[in-house]
Amino acid sequence: MSTDKLSTIFSKNRTEELPDDVWGKYVLPLNYEEHNLLQFRKSTVVKGGRGSGKTMFLKYHCYPTIFSSNKSELTKDELKNIGLYWRPDTDFSNMITVNYLDKTWKAVFEVYFGLSIFSEFSKLLIKFNESLYKNQKDKDLIKTMMLSNDLCELFNMKKESLVTSLDKECQRYRSELNDWLNYPEGKPPIIFGAKEKISYFINTIIKTCEPFKESCFHIFIDEFENLTKEQQILINSWIKHSQSPLIFHIAYKKHYEVTSNTNGNEKIVDVNDYRIIDLEKMYEENFDILASEIIFSKIEYFFQEDKYKYEISKISSFDKRKNISYQTDIKNKVKQIFPSLSIKETTNTLFKDNALVNKLEKLIKDGLKKHNSPIDVEKFICKEEKQDKSILNGILLNREKTNPADLLIKFEKNDNEFYKQYLNNNLLGTILLLYTSYEQKICPYYAGFERFSLLSQANIRHLLELCYQSIVAYEKQDNIDFTVIDKFSVPIEYQAQAIKLTSRTQINKISSLGQYGKELQKIVIRLGKIFLLSQKRKSQSMAEVNQFTVKGFELDTTDEESAKLINECKIWGILLEESNTKQTTEKDNATKLYILHPIFAPYFGISPRRKRKIDLEYQEFKTIFIDKEEAYQELYKKYTKLWDNDNQKGSSIYSTNSLLDFI
Repeated sequence: MSTDKLSTIFSKNRTEELPDDVWGKYVLPLNYEEHNLLQFRKSTVVKGGRGSGKTMFLKYHCYPTIFSSNKSELTKDELKNIGLYWRPDTDFSNMITVNYLDKTWKAVFEVYFGLSIFSEFSKLLIKFNESLYKNQKDKDLIKTMMLSNDLCELFNMKKESLVTSLDKECQRYRSELNDWLNYPEGKPPIIFGAKEKISYFINTIIKTCEPFKESCFHIFIDEFENLTKEQQILINSWIKHSQSPLIFHIAYKKHYEVTSNTNGNEKIVDVNDYRIIDLEKMYEENFDILASEIIFSKIEYFFQEDKYKYEISKISSFDKRKNISYQTDIKNKVKQIFPSLSIKETTNTLFKDNALVNKLEKLIKDGLKKHNSPIDVEKFICKEEKQDKSILNGILLNREKTNPADLLIKFEKNDNEFYKQYLNNNLLGTILLLYTSYEQKICPYYAGFERFSLLSQANIRHLLELCYQSIVAYEKQDNIDFTVIDKFSVPIEYQAQAIKLTSRTQINKISSLGQYGKELQKIVIRLGKIFLLSQKRKSQSMAEVNQFTVKGFELDTTDEESAKLINECKIWGILLEESNTKQTTEKDNATKLYILHPIFAPYFGISPRRKRKIDLEYQEFKTIFIDKEEAYQELYKKYTKLWDNDNQKGSSIYSTNSLLDFI
C-alpha cells in the first residue's frame, strides 16, 4: 500500500500536477485508435471543455511518455512519430504584441517559440539516452552528437558543443529576452526564424542519428486561445504548410473563437489543412468505462495491486478492455468503492428520517386542505410497503384535478398501472422537493460512481474532485480498512457531504473563470434559483427542470451581448448546449436548448437528470443574464406567483447572505 493518503492520490486533478511522463497514468479512450495524434501526417486541432483532459491527451503523445522508463521496451517503430509539448507562458507571450513592439513582435515571438522547442529537443535526446532503447551504440553516439558550426554561432556557443547542452543556452537566452522585453531598446538578444531553423536542425542533425532517420516530429501547442490574434495567425501559417518531418498541432477550449486566418490570403480549413478531435465527443459513447478505469487505476496504485496497471495506457490492451466481462468487472469494482442508491433505496432512506416524513405528512395535509377533504393524512401513507406511492400522494393531492377519495382507492388497491407514469416522471422530483425543505440535508441520490459520472458530464476534473472530497470526508473517521482493495467502500453519508461541498466549491470558483467570471457566477445562481423554485412546486406539474430555451430568438445572431455571455458559459462549462428537438408548444421555435451543468445540481437541490425545460421569453432571458438584481427579483416573484410556490421565505436553501451578495 502507498505511504500517501488515498485522498492525496486523487487530489492531483490537473495534468500540470503530474510528471511529463504520463505512461500508466493516462487512460486511453476505447476509440483512441481513430484519434491517435501520431498517426496523422496532417495537423490536428484538439478541442475540449475545461477539465476534459486536453493536456493529458497531448502529453501522452510526447517524448517523456514515449520514452518512459516504466515501459518494458522502446521500439524503433515508436520513434517514427514523436511529440513535443509547448504551452505559452501567457505573461510572457502577451508582451509580444504589435502594440508594444510594432513590427518587431513577429521576430521576437518566433525566437521565444524557437528557444522553447530547441530546449525541448535537447531534453528529448537526454530522455532518449535514459530510455529502454536496446541499441546502446546508438545511444552512445547521441550522447556525443555535436551542433553544427552555424548553430553554435547562432547560439553563441563554443564550436563542437554537444546538442544536449542546448537546453542550458536556450534558458539563458530566454532570460535575456525577458529582460529585453521589459525595456525593448535596440535589437533582441537573438533573432532567427523558428520554423525554418527547427526544420534545418531536424534535417541536418537529428535525422543523421540512426534511431531518428524516419522520425516525424509533432509540435503540440496547448492553450492556443491564450495567444494573441497575430500570434495565432503566424502559427496557422505554419499549420497551412505543415509536412513531415515537422507538423504543428493546436489545442484550445471548445467554443473558443480563435482565428483561422494565415499570413497569406487563405485561411486554414478543416479536412484540407487539419483534422478536428473533439475530446468530449470521443468520450461520449464509453465515458462510464473511461471514468471507472480512471478511478480504479488511482485506487489500484494506492493499494499497490497491478491487475490493470499500465494496461490502460497500452494500445495493445484494447481487445481486453473492450471485452464485456472486463468492463463489467471494473465498473462493479468502482461501484463497490463508491456505492449508490436506487430511487427505491433513496425512498427507503427518506422514510428513516422523521423530519422528512413529517414534511411529507405536511405536503399531504396541504393537498387535502386544498380539496376540502376530511380524509385523514395517515390514510395516504404506508411506511412499509408502499413508500414510493406514499411520496407521490403528496404531489398528486396538490393537483387541481385529483379527487382524494378516488386516489385513496387506487392507493389502497396498490394500483401499479395508475402510479407507473408518476413513478417514472415524478418520484425523484418529489424526493428532492422534500429534501430541499431543509438546508442541512443532502439527498443521497447524488452519491455513487454512476451519479458521479452523471454529475461530471465528461469533465474528468469534476469526476476526480467528487472522488477526492468523498475520500477526504471518509478518511476523517477511525478504523477504516485500507489494507484490502476489495473491502474498501466509501459510505453514502460521506459521499453526500462531499458532493454538496464540491458543488458549492465549483460555484464559488466561477467568479475566477476568465474575463466574465462574476457575470457567469451570477447567471448560475439566478438560473439555479429559478430551477429550484420550479422544483419546489407542490404539484410537481413539471418535474426536474434544469434546462431552458429562449422562445423565438436566435442568440447567436441577434443580440451580441447575450451571445457573448452564452458563449462564455459554454467555454467554461457552465451551460451545455444541445439542439432543441422537442418543441413543447407552438411558440417553442427555439433551435437551441441550454442545460445547467449537473455539477451545480446538488448545491441547489435540483435534479442532475435531463428531464424538463422552461421556455423563457427573450426579456426573461435578458433579465436573468444581464439585468440588475432588482429586475431579477421581480422576475423571481413573477415565477413564485405563477407556480403557486408559497415556500419563498424560510424554506429556501438561500439565506439572506447568498452568493449574490458577494458578486
